[in-house]
Amino acid sequence: MQQRINKKRVIKGIHIKSIIIALYVIAVLYTVFNLGSEYLGIPGLFYQGIFTSTVLVSFLYTIKWSLHKKTAIQILCILPLIGFNIYWSIDIKDSALYWFFWLLFLISLLKIVQQITPAQFDILLKHVPYVLLCTSILLLVFSWPRINESLPTKNSLGILSGASFIASTSIKKKNLGLLIAVLSLWVLNKSDSRSSMAFALAIVSLQQLMNFHVKHLGVYIIGLVLVVAFRQNIFNFIEDKMLKKEFFATNLKEAIESAQSERTMLLQEGWKIFKERPITGYGLKTDYQKGRLSIVEGHFTGVHNGYLETLIEVGLFLSIFIGFIVLKVLYEILKHIREQKNNTWYMFLLFGLIRAYGESYLYFNIGNMFSIIFIFLTIVLIKRPELFLSSNKTKSVIQGARKIPIRA
Repeated sequence: MQQRINKKRVIKGIHIKSIIIALYVIAVLYTVFNLGSEYLGIPGLFYQGIFTSTVLVSFLYTIKWSLHKKTAIQILCILPLIGFNIYWSIDIKDSALYWFFWLLFLISLLKIVQQITPAQFDILLKHVPYVLLCTSILLLVFSWPRINESLPTKNSLGILSGASFIASTSIKKKNLGLLIAVLSLWVLNKSDSRSSMAFALAIVSLQQLMNFHVKHLGVYIIGLVLVVAFRQNIFNFIEDKMLKKEFFATNLKEAIESAQSERTMLLQEGWKIFKERPITGYGLKTDYQKGRLSIVEGHFTGVHNGYLETLIEVGLFLSIFIGFIVLKVLYEILKHIREQKNNTWYMFLLFGLIRAYGESYLYFNIGNMFSIIFIFLTIVLIKRPELFLSSNKTKSVIQGARKIPIRA
């Protein structure tokens, strides 16, 4: 009798191949129908249908699993705050719809994180560099004829390729890792995204210094000599990248001042917008900037700061909750980053948190591949940090990759 009861309680676990295939499919579809739609002339309705299908399929895939009690309570606790934000939104319908899909997708990711085994997680991480590079190259191909006409596309391209460059350091085969890194840097250069380029290069350089070993001393010396020898070329390259977006500047100093002036203006105006509705917010994914924020006349833009945009859209109370998540992630990164032989994914999350200061995303954007991976790894670090530790110690095994029965 007891054996029969136990058999009924056995639930099939994750099929890692299905997750990986879905990752590549989403990468292609989201790139073609969302980021590349304006270049291909594809109506936005197609992407909305794909986005809706993706969320619903992911939710149905995980519907047989239950959330841990503590996680379920945490979600229930923020539901009144979400309802409050929707009620006071400037566009109740759109805000409520996006909140609904965001919650379904979040619950799906939480369940996957609960069920995934260390070996499966390790396999999944091995595909991240290729998924991000695939997304970057696809976007570059579709936007190539008119890439200079769209600043948001360039910024997305920069984030995707910068993340791909950082993720390439996790590849154990050195030649393959070098190839992915070079391709990522090539796309990153084409994006003209100054911030993504600067932070991606800085983070990888920091990672290499932290992983310093005496046997690699010769490589570091050669690198330093090359930097000194080509310092003027490096300066000219940086100046050229800065001047490409600052049309009225004539030198690097003026370009930096111009860029800082634009960002400061957006932050100041964004702060004024927040102070008008600090408690309620304007609603998730609403056009709060319409008629308020503009760099080019007639074209309205967000504040280009994920932290301030979170405050503006969801209000103070939900932003405090997000603030605790950011602090928790930073704490875990600082706690473990020096201990781990392979600290790529801590660096990846650090890149995401830093770039959020200069772009309008944080934890509410689930419309592109980088944001999805960023949110997934954040959940892993908070809910199951041991997966990051085990990915440094264990090799993937065939048994871990198959469907593993997990008791409910």
